[in-house]
Amino acid sequence: MPVFINEKIERITQKEFHCIDEKIMKGVFDLHSDIGHFYNEKIYHNELNYIATQMGFQAKNEIEICVKHKDFFKKYYLDLLINNSCIYEIKAVDKLTGIHKKQLINYLLLSNISHGKLINFRTSSAEYEFVSTSLTFKDRMNYNLNTNEFINLSKNSKFFFDIISDLLNDWGAFLDVDLYREATIYFLGGKDEVIKPIEILRQDRIVGQQKICKLDEKIAFHFSGLKKYFISYETNIRRILNHTNLKAIQWVNFNKRDIKLKTIK
Repeated sequence: MPVFINEKIERITQKEFHCIDEKIMKGVFDLHSDIGHFYNEKIYHNELNYIATQMGFQAKNEIEICVKHKDFFKKYYLDLLINNSCIYEIKAVDKLTGIHKKQLINYLLLSNISHGKLINFRTSSAEYEFVSTSLTFKDRMNYNLNTNEFINLSKNSKFFFDIISDLLNDWGAFLDVDLYREATIYFLGGKDEVIKPIEILRQDRIVGQQKICKLDEKIAFHFSGLKKYFISYETNIRRILNHTNLKAIQWVNFNKRDIKLKTIK
């Protein structure tokens, strides 16, 4: 997989992670108790790095991960990497959410690391969540691309299909949906070429404009990462067709190893 990280990564067991984590979390609690919870994330990054180093761990901040496909690339940065095997994502937010967990899982998959932890210093008591995955790159290449309901409506639709196929063939499944979307927009010509305003109509009245990803004047595309509620979601996609001049939407849904391309007309 074309993912580049300038560190020699080690996959360790969950038991080994928790042995390290027990000491790191003591440092987290001591730091939170001492300086409080009103600082920006960078301060907590730096100080937790220092604390881990003082404990004898190899600690590194802002480790770059670069994901490539042909001439597209995207960079991510790990907040704190301990002993080249444990990722700590540091937050200073009101509350940890599923978005933060999704971010860390994406980092684990890209870096081929099994275990990590989210730590939030903003709350009155330090908030944390253990995040883990057993998936390897080989596991992620075992995906199912369902194209039974995909219709090749135009030259751009065929190009769109080819882009999705190539990205999956190169990167595998399970990664953040936004990564596939961003790369697809890039290969279709970039944001300025692809993301266009479209008039929203109701009872023959223009009620406003909405930006949407378009393959051409009459065909749009949409990415999602649904695990359930597919019928309700599709109903709402169809409502877009009912209230615009679009003729079709090419819908791609990423559900773990099952990826479906469906043409909605």
